[in-house]
Amino acid sequence: MAIFLDEDAATAAMNREENYEEFGDDVDDPINIAELQSKGCTFDTNTGNDQPDNFEEDKLPREFKDIPYKNYFDQEHILKYLNPECIGGAEEETSGDDTPFQFMARRMIDVSNELMPCGSVLKEVITEGCGPLVAECAYVTVNYNMYLEFKEEPSDSTYLRHRPARFRLGDGRVWPGVDAAVSTMRFGEVSQFLLSAEVVAGEIGVGPRYPAKQLTLWKISLENFQDRQPVDDFEGLTDEERRSLTFNDIERAYAAEKSCANDLYKHKQYSRAFRKYLRIVSMVENCTLKSDEEQSKWYTASLYAYQNAALCAFQLEDWRKVIRFTNKVIYNIPQEFIKDKQKVKCYYLAARARRMKGDYQRSRYYIVKAQKLKPFDESINVEITRLESDMKRNLMFERSMAIKMFGGGGDVENKEVDEVRCEEVVDPALSSCPPVSETVKSEISSMLDKFKLNVDHRKALQLPRYSWTARQIAYLKKLAQEKGVKVTEIDDQIVLKQTTG
Repeated sequence: MAIFLDEDAATAAMNREENYEEFGDDVDDPINIAELQSKGCTFDTNTGNDQPDNFEEDKLPREFKDIPYKNYFDQEHILKYLNPECIGGAEEETSGDDTPFQFMARRMIDVSNELMPCGSVLKEVITEGCGPLVAECAYVTVNYNMYLEFKEEPSDSTYLRHRPARFRLGDGRVWPGVDAAVSTMRFGEVSQFLLSAEVVAGEIGVGPRYPAKQLTLWKISLENFQDRQPVDDFEGLTDEERRSLTFNDIERAYAAEKSCANDLYKHKQYSRAFRKYLRIVSMVENCTLKSDEEQSKWYTASLYAYQNAALCAFQLEDWRKVIRFTNKVIYNIPQEFIKDKQKVKCYYLAARARRMKGDYQRSRYYIVKAQKLKPFDESINVEITRLESDMKRNLMFERSMAIKMFGGGGDVENKEVDEVRCEEVVDPALSSCPPVSETVKSEISSMLDKFKLNVDHRKALQLPRYSWTARQIAYLKKLAQEKGVKVTEIDDQIVLKQTTG
């Protein structure tokens, strides 16, 4: 039996009745039209999930081809979550008058709240948690399996959906019994609960997974929770009141939002995590600073918010926002508050975003800065290779367009591309090309020594050709030969390789 939400689809299906006869009749007994029109009749349909022997998908009308003949959960995966207690298979002491759930209820305690019937929420702890109980109105992350009596496979499961449930206690998004059950747990706790029908699906039920008047068993694991009260207090203030708060006043709200955003990012919900980080950015940018100590805390909190907002935007491939937040890190946060590891990440994100937006000169500037801090990082070297490829492709495109626009082109040969080399946009202090200074010589020697000692560089290191002058390259080759390192120039790359094992 099919339910059409689209009136046009329903009409189209009605107009192709001859097609329905080709794949059989799902009604067990024929319908008497006269009886149906006079006093009505009762009929049964075949609702099994198994494919009929004569099933031919090609003969299905278009509206039915998207309806799969399979169970909701993968049968192979579901075996991991079978619960034999639900059918009495694991209990040897069950009396003949007890059902499996009745026997389990004997060892459970009543944790029903004052608004629920006594005994409607029964609890048994499987794995003890740690820390305090879940805070009232907390934002929680849980995994669960829900079982019906006399059925060992889960009727509902976050594990089989490969996505935990996240909700706020008391907001009405989940069954009242589940809300009450989770409110009795601690971080890391695993417990099972027997919930009566009054606190779950009630007298009516919700589909076959939540039948009416059914006692249900829930095995719940509390993965994480955040106290949202500080955030609620902050959001209850007017804009003027928020601007008058110091950083110490918003610190608890900042910590709560940070924990929630981190949890969302961990579970790859990047859009929701990005919105949380935007709220953190707004929170810290609008507070008042009254001491040097608060100023230091503000820089640390702002750096964290900007960099993680940029990471979320990077995952969402929103390059404009990546540039926006990496600029905030580079220009708003003093260098002494940024660790080298954070600088590398920020420069890499900035370079990647600008490359994707076609700003190759600035992209090259930032990727060179990242490589100077971490010269053996594979991701950085791969990004340099991609940038060089994109720059060369863009240059050839511009040359071909110029030839088409102005004709001729005799003076523009491929062999001259090396001489173009695009104006150097590395640090302005290196824009001129004097003889190699003692400082540069020292840096080159130090780089070669690190290359010799490093065991994770796979014995090869790529350097961008455009950031070196001819005299620097000559000095590099001479010193590398003395230290047992081979230097070769391949296209726009300078490649260092070990000459010994």
